[in-house]
Amino acid sequence: QLEELESQQQAVRAASSLELASTASRLEAAKCEFETITEKQSQANASQAELAVKLYEIQSQTAAQRDALNMELERTQQQRDELQSRLGELESRQEAARAASSSELESMASQLEAAQLECQT
Repeated sequence: QLEELESQQQAVRAASSLELASTASRLEAAKCEFETITEKQSQANASQAELAVKLYEIQSQTAAQRDALNMELERTQQQRDELQSRLGELESRQEAARAASSSELESMASQLEAAQLECQT
């Protein structure tokens, strides 16, 4: 009976050893999987940080470009306003010159008529 118990005990020890080895193997596999997941998470976090930096840079560049375009737009609008004002001045001068020319022509026509009348008499 003692031998039978020892035999059973050996069988239990062998089964326990196999179970322990199997558990150790699964534990090692789980550890490797955890390390892989942790590494991938670190890589994802690094990629996310890089993307956040790139996004910030793009937003900063876009804001700078927008500001530059707004300044250019304002300068262009000021130039347009100045040109419109200058055009108004030139049109007024042109109208005044036309009026003066018309008045001068009328005066010359009157003088010519007077000279013609004088020549006829």
